[in-house]
Amino acid sequence: MGEKTGSIPNKELLSNLSAASNIPALDAVRGVAASMVVIAHTIGPRQLGSMAVAIFFVLSGFLITWLLVRESDITGQISLRDFYIRRTLRIFPAFYVFWVVCVSAAVLRGVQVPWGEAWSSFFYVGDYYGALYHAGWKKSFTCCGRLSSRACTATLRNS
Repeated sequence: MGEKTGSIPNKELLSNLSAASNIPALDAVRGVAASMVVIAHTIGPRQLGSMAVAIFFVLSGFLITWLLVRESDITGQISLRDFYIRRTLRIFPAFYVFWVVCVSAAVLRGVQVPWGEAWSSFFYVGDYYGALYHAGWKKSFTCCGRLSSRACTATLRNS
């Protein structure tokens, strides 16, 4: 009897996929998601942008997992140190070019640069800066430090 072709994955296709440096179909999905973001910011509903962000997160999770599985297949182990070094070398240069362009454009246009926020993003601690120094958090820290819990909750709800 012949072997069922539909029940066994195509080994050649899988080996080609794991040997490839990228997956063209995912580039297309990424392009569609980027288009969705542009449409959401210009004419479309905000939900379209939220859906695009979800697509980016799913793609990122898949691609990171795929890279780690591929490394495991090739070397027999996964080096998180090497993984983070590769990610850093890929992401940081583009981020810092973007940061310099944005800050320079603001300075050249005469826009007041929020230097605390700018430097905190430069050093990748923007979330901590935002949590400690934005008005909503300041209110909650000062409010809850001197008022009763009930008064603090009412104040925060009304702000």
